[in-house]
Amino acid sequence: MVMSTELFKDLIITEKELLQEAVGKAKDLVAIEEKSGRVILRVPRQSLGQRQIVALYLAGQYFANQMNKVKSSSLSITELEELTGIDPNTLAGRLSELVRDEWARRLDRARYEINQFALNAILDDIGAFKRKSEFLQPLETERSEETNQVSSTASFPIVPKTRHLTESILYALGSEWGKTPRDWGEIAEALKQNALHYSKGSVTGTLTLLTQSGKVRRIKYGHSYKYVLR
Repeated sequence: MVMSTELFKDLIITEKELLQEAVGKAKDLVAIEEKSGRVILRVPRQSLGQRQIVALYLAGQYFANQMNKVKSSSLSITELEELTGIDPNTLAGRLSELVRDEWARRLDRARYEINQFALNAILDDIGAFKRKSEFLQPLETERSEETNQVSSTASFPIVPKTRHLTESILYALGSEWGKTPRDWGEIAEALKQNALHYSKGSVTGTLTLLTQSGKVRRIKYGHSYKYVLR
């Protein structure tokens, strides 16, 4: 027995309607530069995980392609590495997770694109992660006069240019300077003094991964954390 399509009309939705709904959810998370089609994150990276950052760039690329700002809706690992600042090995792991969970698709030549039919669920997940992260993130406090004095008098280590941020941080913490526990800001400044410029999100995200892998120990100081090699 064939049912009338009228019975199911409330279940039918077009790809255009899905896209309109996704745009409404994405506008506070990501933007597309008008002339170049470049994807710009509208949220602090430290409020997102690496998985969410990668997904947002893939979603942005899809939007840029739909707007005819870029030719392709996919990005290569090399392109994603440049955009996210995540090293290739870690990035490959995050992309495998996205493909496994059907957030993204792997195309030929190691290129990836967002699953446009899952966009709304993806953006809902990213928004929820952001809100939770902001709620749980401790407020940053000013350093004590003693800490300021130590920081101002400490000589920063010489950190050679390495291929990945992970290596640079481990090199800095492995120096004499790194024997004293350092917070993310001190580590970022040490890298900056060696012409290695990284965003807060890249530094804190990498420190989290190093902590999880057991290479770095995280110590709580008041409302913030400091890091030292294990």
